Amino acid sequence: MQVWDPTAASPDPLQSPPRFPPANFPSTFPIIPTRAGAAPCSAATLTPNPLLPLFPPATAPPQEKLSREEQSSLWGLHKVRTLWRSAQRKAKDQELRQDIEILSQTFARVMDCKDGTIEALVTELKEAEEQQNRALSSHLDLTDQLLQLQRCRLGYLEQGFSAQVGALKAEFEAERRAMLEQQDWESWVLQEMELATEQEHARSKQEALLNFQSARDDIKNKCWQDQQYSRLTLGARLEGLWEQIQTARRNYAQATEKKKVEFEELKRKCEKTSCEINAQAKRLEKLQDMVTTTRGQIAAHLRKSEEQTQRIRGHREDAHQKLQKLRAQVTQASATAHTHLVTLSSQCSATLKVLQQLVEKVSWALLMSPCPVSCCPHLPIPVSPPGSAPPAPGRAVPQAGDRRGEGAALLPLLTGRVGAAKSPQGPGGDGQRAPGTGEEAPPQCSGCDSALGIPQLVLGAGWRAQNLPAASPHR
Repeated sequence: MQVWDPTAASPDPLQSPPRFPPANFPSTFPIIPTRAGAAPCSAATLTPNPLLPLFPPATAPPQEKLSREEQSSLWGLHKVRTLWRSAQRKAKDQELRQDIEILSQTFARVMDCKDGTIEALVTELKEAEEQQNRALSSHLDLTDQLLQLQRCRLGYLEQGFSAQVGALKAEFEAERRAMLEQQDWESWVLQEMELATEQEHARSKQEALLNFQSARDDIKNKCWQDQQYSRLTLGARLEGLWEQIQTARRNYAQATEKKKVEFEELKRKCEKTSCEINAQAKRLEKLQDMVTTTRGQIAAHLRKSEEQTQRIRGHREDAHQKLQKLRAQVTQASATAHTHLVTLSSQCSATLKVLQQLVEKVSWALLMSPCPVSCCPHLPIPVSPPGSAPPAPGRAVPQAGDRRGEGAALLPLLTGRVGAAKSPQGPGGDGQRAPGTGEEAPPQCSGCDSALGIPQLVLGAGWRAQNLPAASPHR
């Protein structure tokens, strides 16, 4: 939130008038509500009351105290605003007075300059009027002189014109007399020429008439001769053409008879074909009706087949979705089975390793026990470490890699010993049989009683690990 700084430089009043409050002055002071949902009061909702005490009594409730504090803060804000406005008014009044003084001085200087220019223009105007009057008087004098000169020149020109007119009149009269004499002579000559041309025209007309009559007679004779010759030739041609016309008429009559017969046959065929066409048209109409009915049936069958195909497609999509779900379940089950198989195989391998170590420890413990090997004939002789005595002859020596054989050899011996230790001894002490079996129980070694517990537990675990069923990959 921005805070108003009263010491900040105010803007130029001539450029932009100051406004109150400034842009960075907060319009309302933030008030923290005392409970959830309480809205802060503003200057628009509360009216300042100067009669309210600024410090309420201590017995007033907190809400009333808060409202009074808000009203007092609003009243203080109102006072600050009035003081700020009065200070701004004073500053603005001083600035405006200074501006008015400056503008009045400037206006006085401008008016002095304008008065000086007006006086200079008035003096220049007077001088220009005097010059114009002098120029006008000189112009009038010059025009008077020019008019006098033109009048003199006009008199001289009138005298010369009258002299030229007299000379032209005399010359015109002489030329007129000569032209009249020439006209009389030319008219006599033309009359003589007219008479001669009339005589020549009459003679030529008579000659032309005689020539025309002779040429007319010649043309008449020639035309009569041509007419007679053409009459003879045309008569012969007319007879030939008449014979050709008669032959053509006879040929036409014969051809028309054949054509009439063919026309009658074609007419009968046309009537027959028209009947057949009508019958075929009726059949076609019936066929079209049948086609329309069959098309409607086919469309109905197609709609039914489309509905059936849509239902089949919906069933197929449902089955496909179920198949996808089953495939996902099968893949998930196979993945879980594979993980279980991997964990079981890892656990079995770790168990076998532990059992191998325990079997080795038990064998070494039995070897190092105080009971001699001869008193425990069923115990296998463990592998001797380097530097120890060789095993007794006639006894199977387990190899280092045959861990399963060691466990299988030690397991019945240890279980038999434990069973003999738990079963009560007979009167003979030896030769007792194991319960539930026909075999004789092996002799109990008193020195090995303390060590038989550990191999029994260990070998029991090994026996369970060896006899575990193989995990099926499809399980």
